[in-house]
Amino acid sequence: MVIAFQSDLQPVIPAYGGGSSASVIHPLVLVALCVLFGLIFVLPKRHAIVPITLGILLIPSGQNLYIAGAHFFTFRLIILMGLLRVLTSRSSREPFLAGGILLVDKVFLIWVVTQAVCQVIRYPTGGAAVNACAILLDSAGGYILFRVLLRTLPDVQRYISLLAIVAVVASLVMLNEARTGHNILGLLGGIREMSDVRNGRIRAQGIFQHSILAGAFGASSFPLFLALWMTGKSKVMAGVGAVASVVMVFASTSSTPVGSLIGCIMAIGFWPLRKQMRTVRWSLLGLFIAVALVMKSPVWYVLAHFDFVGGSGGWDRANLLDNCWRHIGDWWLIGTGDNWKWGYDMFDACDEFVAAAVNGGVLGLSLFIAIISISFRTLGQARRLVKGSSKREWFCWLIGVSLVTHLFNFLGVFYYDQSQFVLLALFALAPAISLSLAERRSSVKLSGPASTVDQSIETSFELAQASLSQHAELCEVLSC
Repeated sequence: MVIAFQSDLQPVIPAYGGGSSASVIHPLVLVALCVLFGLIFVLPKRHAIVPITLGILLIPSGQNLYIAGAHFFTFRLIILMGLLRVLTSRSSREPFLAGGILLVDKVFLIWVVTQAVCQVIRYPTGGAAVNACAILLDSAGGYILFRVLLRTLPDVQRYISLLAIVAVVASLVMLNEARTGHNILGLLGGIREMSDVRNGRIRAQGIFQHSILAGAFGASSFPLFLALWMTGKSKVMAGVGAVASVVMVFASTSSTPVGSLIGCIMAIGFWPLRKQMRTVRWSLLGLFIAVALVMKSPVWYVLAHFDFVGGSGGWDRANLLDNCWRHIGDWWLIGTGDNWKWGYDMFDACDEFVAAAVNGGVLGLSLFIAIISISFRTLGQARRLVKGSSKREWFCWLIGVSLVTHLFNFLGVFYYDQSQFVLLALFALAPAISLSLAERRSSVKLSGPASTVDQSIETSFELAQASLSQHAELCEVLSC
């Protein structure tokens, strides 16, 4: 094994024998990994999320150990250690996954397996098989790890607080990068040291592999910090995180994050219409159809008209969607690796939906959309469970807004670095929040003076019956 110090390594996506041919890991990162591994096993299980989250997100994703032709990235090693911890400390008194195996779990795992199988079919080589195993470990392993560790509302609040720490660190690095044009983390290797410049403006990327990914993290995390604020706990952390996330968006100097933040604020503004969301969804669909009928070009070329920072790649995104639609025959069955033949720069599937299509075909794309749909439905059910509690309703709503913001991000970027784990954790948050709120409503405590005990018992019994009925309904929705 060779440990190389490479400060000039450009970010790459290793695949089928590609990428670095030696380990790219700084001695400081190696020491940090050892500390993180120790904390994962020493800390109480519910706090193991702390070293796991901070390690995955703060260490540049290009850092890796090259062993027997395979790249063991730091986040992959952390996931392995995390899975080992939760498996060795498994308790027989509670299900391995909160609420058991739910519908979203089944769909997610089928989606990941679909991508892996399609890849092996497209490229029947040993390298492709190794890469497929990496997909299973990163996606399925990361998702399961978050599902195991995020079980209750305190767990969710703790996780969001950790994201605030990440946002603060990333924003400080990005501010320095925007000032100097150098990414200080580039000295560690596995990430670009010289900042990207467009139209004379520095596009800071911080701890992420690209400036768009850095800004996208900031935009999608902003509503989570507002949700943490609404809980009344960790308000300082929530406020600092919210400010840091906005700094990340604008320091990235990228249109996708700025547009996503605008979309996030607009989604928050739909709060008064939360009880009419079915009407809102149909209205938005009608608007989409109307715009499609009026436009001379395909409707996705509306993206070409959005440029928030100058020099935007909106037309490139629209052209990618157009080519994806026109070449559906290439990818509908098992995806394709020939998207680079569609036209200039078409090798870069910088759209999460296009990436899902070329990696898993129509089935893979449909399953990915289904995961998002189930997550929205779960959060909506959770909000209805706490109807009347403004703070908790807002909490559920803002978690949903974060998912909406990711959808805006998807139109301009593919999550290929540690950003993917933020999305996996969000998919795991939805059932955790819903089940936790359902259990809280089911636990009705009697209180009041003796003269009203009978009335309290009757009222509490009715509330308990209603809560249990809603809990059963929720479990049926999540599991069927």
